Amino acid sequence: MANTTPDNSPQAEPTAALTLLVRMLADEITARAKPPEPPRECMTIGDVAEFIGVSKGKVYQLIRDDGLPTRRVGCAQRVIRSELLAWLQSRPAGEGEGE
Repeated sequence: MANTTPDNSPQAEPTAALTLLVRMLADEITARAKPPEPPRECMTIGDVAEFIGVSKGKVYQLIRDDGLPTRRVGCAQRVIRSELLAWLQSRPAGEGEGE
């Protein structure tokens, strides 16, 4: 039995390819509609470097020489975002420029 539209005219059956295409488009729209993930609270040294716009070597120097707080997770160092922000706020403006 053929599908009919509300006015009882015949309607073609959708093909498998068309059904697949519609599903793919719906998945793409859904994926794009998801809100971005919130920033991670536990940051890697690379994350910190990118966040404050310096090299990873400079981040290690800030840890060693300027007291940037870190935590050990296994054998890796991590920086807690809220601690990083507090540390940055505690530093005088312009400190460390040109290094």
